[in-house]
Amino acid sequence: MLNVIKTVAAAAIIGSFGAHGSSLAFTPIVAGADACDVPICDIQETLDQLMNMSQNQRYNYANNLVLEHAKTKDVKVLKNLVDFGRKLQAISIEMGDEDWVSREAGTLANNAILNLAKYSAMNGEAIAELFMQLDSATKRYEVIQYWHQMIFSLEDVEILEEIISFGTLAKDYSAKIGDEPWIQRAAASMISDASVKLVALEPVHEGVYEVRLNKTDRRMLGFDRIVVLDSTSSKNLTVHFLNSEINRTAFSFNHATIIGNKVSGTNLSTNGPSSSFQFNFDRTSGEIQGTIQTTRGQKVSFIGERKFTVQDLLKGESPRVIEKNDIIGTMKGAILGVEGELSIKSFSANTYSASFVSNNGQIILDFQGKIFPKKGIISLTHNDKIKLVLAFRSGTSGVIWKGATFSTQNGEVNPAYFKPFY
Repeated sequence: MLNVIKTVAAAAIIGSFGAHGSSLAFTPIVAGADACDVPICDIQETLDQLMNMSQNQRYNYANNLVLEHAKTKDVKVLKNLVDFGRKLQAISIEMGDEDWVSREAGTLANNAILNLAKYSAMNGEAIAELFMQLDSATKRYEVIQYWHQMIFSLEDVEILEEIISFGTLAKDYSAKIGDEPWIQRAAASMISDASVKLVALEPVHEGVYEVRLNKTDRRMLGFDRIVVLDSTSSKNLTVHFLNSEINRTAFSFNHATIIGNKVSGTNLSTNGPSSSFQFNFDRTSGEIQGTIQTTRGQKVSFIGERKFTVQDLLKGESPRVIEKNDIIGTMKGAILGVEGELSIKSFSANTYSASFVSNNGQIILDFQGKIFPKKGIISLTHNDKIKLVLAFRSGTSGVIWKGATFSTQNGEVNPAYFKPFY
């Protein structure tokens, strides 16, 4: 049985005084069937009826829909409202309605686009297309903030990658049309946080790479190692290009981003050369190839292989979900080949602070980081220079925290272990 189309019939129009002189009440024609599941079942029929009414009635009809569907999340309903709102606005302009009438029809469409951009399934290009249709910077910022907040509860790698894709397109579009810089900063912050979360969930990107340059440039310091690090600080994902022969950092990038198998970053500076890089990597083999360029030289290409990845430490399963009581306290073990104690405390929700003190007291390292209870992982960073990752795993002699440290200063990787409290 066909669904009955809810149309605006002349007999169903009741005129009464309202905000702009009159308002409309619409009664669907009932013929023994269920009504359709969108607000405007027959858009053309409804528009035909509205064309025979006053501009006040057209305004009030649009206004009623704006108020009724301000918080609607149903994608099918929202698409219906966008289509109808745009067509009503075009008719209102064509008929010579005053500006406030056609503007209300536009508001109906724009509000629906805003909600579509927030409540549709995350697809980077599709959400960006909706973002570009929004009529104000405030609405564009609202979409960015909505998806930014979603990052912290997400554990789906594919969705995070789509958010990064959306953020990149949104940032570029916002700059292109001349939005205030805070819109672009909001998009950049979202991209950065999504990249860090992505690395946390699938840290195959994080680690040390050995690389070779296809050519050298005398105006640029060469490098033979790249270290990718989740800093667990305001710098988020950092990438360091190292020259191991002279133990010096050639380039350093903060807030790097990851989209699929591509890692990229930019460093803009007035106190030194600005630079940018990008490289693609093979998740299975660990091979990478990319380019780097500065204001002082030509683009230089490099290729290389992964020497170490944090993903290797996540192999196997935790014997159980770790709890706060497994973390807070002091453990005996060793890092960097030095024995000592690692004390961990939490002074802020979901953030863990730690200090390693060697047995002879000569080495003291302070860390900050996070835990992943289901995976049984502690991930800590010292001053954006040393990363310590420990996995709670069963061994031949019982359960132990085992892992490694790696450095952004020299790219060296060293084993680490600590005994649980019991």
